[in-house]
Amino acid sequence: MTSVLLLPDSAVLALVALEVDESTKTIIATAQTTSSEARCPLCQQPAYRVQSRYVRTLADLSCCGQQVRWFIHVRRFWCENETCIRKIFTERLPTCAPAYARRTVQQATILCELAFALGGKAGERITHLLSMAVSHDTLLRLIDRHAVSAASTPRVLGVDDFAWKKGRRYGTILIDQETHTVVDLLPDREAETLATWLKEHPGVEVISRDRAGAYADGARQGAPDAQQVSDRFHLLVNLGDALKRMFERKHESLKLIATAEQTDEEQAPQALPPPIFGEKSTEEAIEPKPASPRTAQQQVRRAKRQSRYEEVMNLHEQGVSQVAIAEMVGLNRDTVRHYLHASAFPEIVRPKRGSKLDPYKDYLHQRWETGQQNVTHLIEEIRAQGCARECNHCSRLSQRQTNDSRVDGNLPALQTAKSARQAHSASLRTAGGLALCLQSA
Repeated sequence: MTSVLLLPDSAVLALVALEVDESTKTIIATAQTTSSEARCPLCQQPAYRVQSRYVRTLADLSCCGQQVRWFIHVRRFWCENETCIRKIFTERLPTCAPAYARRTVQQATILCELAFALGGKAGERITHLLSMAVSHDTLLRLIDRHAVSAASTPRVLGVDDFAWKKGRRYGTILIDQETHTVVDLLPDREAETLATWLKEHPGVEVISRDRAGAYADGARQGAPDAQQVSDRFHLLVNLGDALKRMFERKHESLKLIATAEQTDEEQAPQALPPPIFGEKSTEEAIEPKPASPRTAQQQVRRAKRQSRYEEVMNLHEQGVSQVAIAEMVGLNRDTVRHYLHASAFPEIVRPKRGSKLDPYKDYLHQRWETGQQNVTHLIEEIRAQGCARECNHCSRLSQRQTNDSRVDGNLPALQTAKSARQAHSASLRTAGGLALCLQSA
């Protein structure tokens, strides 16, 4: 029973001895073949005359954290077929280990799975933990030797390109759209290459591809009866690119429309609320202000982008390729392509971000105008209506209200003029902060 459990194949091997090397933590098992004959690997003629014997060393799966090493005594036979070119051969053990192999089929299978799942370096670390230590080069060799099963011709074929080396050389990837598995890789993205593959693999009914003309021609030549469709990803990408280019072309028009609407709103007669807590009047507020440091930096960056844009357009008019332009100007190829596709200098438009107080803006304005200007009470009211308790605006304003109330409650009876002004300004900060939040919300 012990030999049956330990042997790689009890039908062809018999256990002779079993030893344990405690210094190296290795189990050494010795076995020998039991068959009285062997077949020549070339002519398949059975042979009975033994020429010599030798020992094969095979590594097997670990046992209880210890390495397992097999010493198998095999025989060399004389071929009985006089016309066979192989005069002497060694008996084969196909169920235990292939010819010339140094590990059993079981260990090779496990190591190959580890190599495919983890790769070389990571797989090497795991094999040490499993007491089947091999190098990362061995794992990569197992991947190379792994026999790739021939894939059947898919009914729905996906065709797309990929980069062997980005910006330099591209190939074509073929995918079975029903099983989502890779079928084949083509060396380039030419129509003739795709047509040849389709002719060699008849049976494709639907071809899902992008809008590349080469793939369309290759599909028509190689599978004229197949239906060609555009895949959803490229449809959405093309739609987004088209809308982006349209908005970039109409940027000035959209800016004029937005400016006109803003002007109409400003010119419309409306009752202006009185200044709150010492704020400046409307006439004083509309006085022109110098540009802030942030605005000045934005203007400098815009001028730099515009100069690069003009340099890209000048090089393009001179016939320089996009890759060369990117290297000369120091931009990414995608940025160069974006500049060339734009009808004018593309401005950077950042969308305005919303606030968690937006749903409660009208309510807070109404309560403020009716006289409720206690920030703590207003926060409790909007939280009762569903405002999240972790809202950053509410938390900051509540903390500021608490700190300011401590300042107001602990003022000494006799204050200097400076401390009185500080306490008064502290009492106004919370209300001013809420008003600022309402204006920016």
